[in-house]
Amino acid sequence: MTPGKPTTRSKRTPKAKRPVSTSDARARILEVATGRFATKGFAGVSMREIAAGCQLTLPTLYHHFGHKRGLFLACRAAVLGDAAAQVRAALAGGDARDRVLPATVVLCGLLFGDARLLAFVQFEFHDRAHSSRRGSRRWDPLPELSAAIEAAHPRVRPMAGLSAAESMVAVVVGHALVHRARSPDGPAVDAEQFANHALALLTMA
Repeated sequence: MTPGKPTTRSKRTPKAKRPVSTSDARARILEVATGRFATKGFAGVSMREIAAGCQLTLPTLYHHFGHKRGLFLACRAAVLGDAAAQVRAALAGGDARDRVLPATVVLCGLLFGDARLLAFVQFEFHDRAHSSRRGSRRWDPLPELSAAIEAAHPRVRPMAGLSAAESMVAVVVGHALVHRARSPDGPAVDAEQFANHALALLTMA
């Protein structure tokens, strides 16, 4: 150091934070929120927890989804919408008898294989049982699946208060929950074999 020369400290310019695009922020929020809701339920998750998981601010969440219920419904639409498209594709073409088994196989495969879908379908049944939400719209593919089941199997016996497809989903959800609890990392269920089993239960005289 030269005598009499003032000491200078090197200053590093801090790196600017990379801005998050609107679409990236929304996708991140949906991904984190869907996992939290599926694991803990609607009441068990706070917007603050979701914001922390996304590494975004609370105002950002409210900006995109308005409120917690709005965020939950967006997660619901994303999870159930994709599954609905797959079930509907299996229901397309052919007569009712030809369509029921493939659609049921798809449904079984999805519910046994996707923990998030399983959770959100459970929420659907809970909401429909809630007195203030009885008028809520059914999950999209269920009316079509019900019509196909009833046309293919005139002796179908739905559960009390449920349509044929809702009864089918209830059967599959119950078994999927038991399977997941007993062997979460176990072998996958044979979707076609279980679909035949579920249809036999539903159409038993």
